[in-house]
Amino acid sequence: MNSNEDDILARIRSGDGDAYALIVRKYQSTITRMIGFALPDHDSIAELVQQIFVEAYFALDHYDGSRPFGAWLRGIATNQLKNEFRRRSTKNRHYLRYRDHITRLLEGDELEDNADEWHEALALCREDLSEHAVELIELRYVRGLDFAEIALLTNRSSQSLRTALSRIRSTLRDCILGKVEQA
Repeated sequence: MNSNEDDILARIRSGDGDAYALIVRKYQSTITRMIGFALPDHDSIAELVQQIFVEAYFALDHYDGSRPFGAWLRGIATNQLKNEFRRRSTKNRHYLRYRDHITRLLEGDELEDNADEWHEALALCREDLSEHAVELIELRYVRGLDFAEIALLTNRSSQSLRTALSRIRSTLRDCILGKVEQA
């Protein structure tokens, strides 16, 4: 790393958040090109690039300077890209499973007949969630914030938020299915 980057990182570590913009400007085009080769659309690329820089910001304490900063940042980008591919694969599997489930419900007209029951079960299950879980659901699904924005608001990494929301969704699904089956 050059001394200019050392100075910038020292400023960031001492609390100068504006100095991080210098790092972003220096590496943004490199990271964007790297991600652009792997993802199909501009919005996905922009969101992942933003997420990478947020993740790197929160991981700066783990950067030891033994290798070039750009290489360290590209390593984070590679890991985030792998996570994105895993997420998309999982999302696609879930989509197909839910599509089949909804198709079965629609064929039997059960969805319309039971809509109130499902909404009531969701409301009851949501009451059982922790305040923190409700906050994450509000930020992601009501306000529509992406993981990078939620990470900034909650001072957590994007990956820990993805994991937490996955667990919350699983808890809600199990709770809702249990309440609907009881009714």
